[in-house]
Amino acid sequence: QDSGGIPAITEAVPLAAGMWHSMPVALVQFRIETGRKHQIRAQSAAHGFPLIGDSAYGARPLPGGRAFYLHAVRMGIPSDNPLSLPESVTCPLPPEFKDFLAAALIKWEEQIIL
Repeated sequence: QDSGGIPAITEAVPLAAGMWHSMPVALVQFRIETGRKHQIRAQSAAHGFPLIGDSAYGARPLPGGRAFYLHAVRMGIPSDNPLSLPESVTCPLPPEFKDFLAAALIKWEEQIIL
């Protein structure tokens, strides 16, 4: 539940693991059902796994000014949405995110997250 007592439903699936600056890290696919403010960030931290660089939720800051690593590769939108938006929108990982994954993760393939 979020701080107001409203359910916040998230599914987390680890996809790959590695090390970054002597710290274990994981690439995780999140599927959110409820869409509460900061839902992924808050729930990850509450379970002891804050997003890398998310200092607002207990992680150490990243060098270079990047806030944290979180990216929506694909978003599903209800088919009956009032704006007639497409049912799925995709966005590839930014180059700096790919570089981080290549440096930190033991094994990962881009197709596992698309």
